Amino acid sequence: MSARIYLEGGGDSKAGKIACQKGFRNLLEKCGLQDRMPRLVACGSRNSAYDDFRTAHTVLGRLNPNTLEPLLPSFRRARRILAGRL
Repeated sequence: MSARIYLEGGGDSKAGKIACQKGFRNLLEKCGLQDRMPRLVACGSRNSAYDDFRTAHTVLGRLNPNTLEPLLPSFRRARRILAGRL
């Protein structure tokens, strides 16, 4: 099973979600993850991202309960962590 990251962002349009995925893909590639790229799921709003994560947790968690963990860093903390890697 590959890793999945449920992204807040992209709005409700397909084009916006694609742009969000591309932006995060570029960021993760710069962090050195090009060979281990997780599946990126742009969900739109924060509530939609949480709902999509919960649904995946319910479905996939039954298959392997250790596969899903929420990743909810603050923007400030994420910026500090990634600043040293870019």
